[in-house]
Amino acid sequence: MIGWKKVRIYDSSGSWTYRSALLKLDITGEVVRPDVGAEVFNDRGRYRRVLKMRTDKLKVLAAFRPHTNKPVVLKKGERFGSIKWDNSDYTYRVGAVQRPANRFSKDPNKDCGAGLHFFLSRRHAENWGR
Repeated sequence: MIGWKKVRIYDSSGSWTYRSALLKLDITGEVVRPDVGAEVFNDRGRYRRVLKMRTDKLKVLAAFRPHTNKPVVLKKGERFGSIKWDNSDYTYRVGAVQRPANRFSKDPNKDCGAGLHFFLSRRHAENWGR
């Protein structure tokens, strides 16, 4: 299964560079599809509920600039990290198999349960955290 995740690019000091990337993911682990949806902006700037999912294992296939097919090349010391402030120290690496840092929640009633979150739609991932 292919999934998509929007991430921020952080510099070597851990500060956000105000650049984002879109990761193309190979979802290889268990998948939880929460009963509630996540709110993301649609193309008209309005919120819309979409299915945000989570897994306990994935592989990062590639990184792109949002809304383009141009690959992202990190500068020395930069890294891909989560958009969520409480998990911004989690690092994603292209080519690496990733697992949650602490645990994985199988509870479908929790939209933001523990795990690696992703969207099936590239467009929904691009509009996440806008």
